[in-house]
Formats: sequence, structure tokens, C-alpha cells
Amino acid sequence: MLKTYCHDNERDWDEGIPFVMFAARESIRKSKVLVFLPVSGAPLQARFQGPYVIERKVSDTDYVIWTPDKRKPGGVCHINIMERYYEREDCDISNDTGDQVCIINADHELSNDEIKANNVPDMCIKLQNSDVLKDLDQKLSHLDHKEKSEMKSLINEYACLFSDDPTRTNLI
Repeated sequence: MLKTYCHDNERDWDEGIPFVMFAARESIRKSKVLVFLPVSGAPLQARFQGPYVIERKVSDTDYVIWTPDKRKPGGVCHINIMERYYEREDCDISNDTGDQVCIINADHELSNDEIKANNVPDMCIKLQNSDVLKDLDQKLSHLDHKEKSEMKSLINEYACLFSDDPTRTNLI
């Protein structure tokens, strides 16, 4: 908030700092905050902990915070070590299954005779694989002669995989 204000008012940012700090420090009783506290067992390390509830305002800069998980459940905290806590909006993730992946580790090499492709009639997608196969020399021009011949023989060996009609495998 302070950074945004200073960036928006580059010339006279110093005049409005007290108002911005007042807005940032203004807190309603019973609101939730994160408090920058030392980590248990490591006194030289600190992190934001919470959320904790503000019980009451002691002064302009000090508040009593209810910390039930600490040794002293009600502690006085300065405004500079507190940060307002924003609740996350509830989102329904139960229907989100994510990407499904299947990995099969084959124990033996499959020959072309064992690989059967099931045509997928509900797809209306047409690929341009036949156009690429016609002009294979141009597509493989970046390879040297030996690599090009190996690649062409490999593609010709498994030509059934490069049809223009997408298919599904029967191996899964």
C-alpha cells in the first residue's frame, strides 16, 4: 500500500505518508492479523505466524493480540510487526481432477504387427502428416547425411504412426 502510494505520487509522496500509515495501521477489533514473531527454538529467526485475533487497542501503535498457541496467550504487539490477514475465498476443487497420466513400462519390444490403432470417429481433426512425409528431405535438411538416413528409415519403419487421421492405441 505504501509502495503504491509513493509510486503514484512521485513528487509529493512525503506529504501524504501520515495518512497512508494511518490507513494501514487502522484495525478493527476482532479482526485477524499475522504477527512477525521469533521461531520457537531459533530465537534469531522470525516469520509471520497466525492468524491471531486482535483483542483490544492499548495505544495508537500497540494492540493486545490473542495468541492461544503461545506461552502467554494474550500479548501486546506493536503495529509494525502485524500484517492484516485476508481469508481465502472458498473454492470448490472437488471436481478438479487435474491432468491424468498413464505410464506403462513394457517388458518387451512391440512390433508393427502388435500395434493396432483404433480409429476415433468422433474427432474431426485432420493432420498434415502425409504432406510432411512427401517432403521429408526438406524437413530433415538440418541433419547430416547419416542422421538423415537413420531418421528416414525409422519413420518409414513406423509409418503407421504418421497417418492424417488421429487414432487411439489399444495398449492402454
